[in-house]
Amino acid sequence: MPPWADSTPREFVHKLDPFLAALPAGWRYAVEVRNADILCGRYFDCLRAHNLPHVYNAWTRMPEIREQLAMRGSRTADLIVARALLRRGRPYEDAVKKFSPYASVQEVKEPLRQGLRELLDMAVVDGTPAFIFVNNRLEGNSPGTIVSITD
Repeated sequence: MPPWADSTPREFVHKLDPFLAALPAGWRYAVEVRNADILCGRYFDCLRAHNLPHVYNAWTRMPEIREQLAMRGSRTADLIVARALLRRGRPYEDAVKKFSPYASVQEVKEPLRQGLRELLDMAVVDGTPAFIFVNNRLEGNSPGTIVSITD
């Protein structure tokens, strides 16, 4: 377990900074948190100081991607990364049961799709590289979701 696993948000950022500073050079890194309490100015400032992107993520206990985008200072690097994994409030196991065998989109989440489109638009306008990952547990079929946000 990492040393900050039981930390408060303030302690987390305090421990995150030296950890990021010690990472080997020559690689691109990104930071994904799954605790909404971490999303604060100090966290975003820490990532910006290291030119590391905050991973915009759709996860059961996280604010929607559009809400994360609207947070002051959430864009922290010259790279955009997003992981669309689960609808807010849905446990992973429930998504597996609902969507398996992942043959088709079964539940459209338009606000989430719009957040992903906004990230893609930012990347195109700014010429910024973007990595957008979509999981089958989001809507039932990740290729279908990807096609819908890129049309």
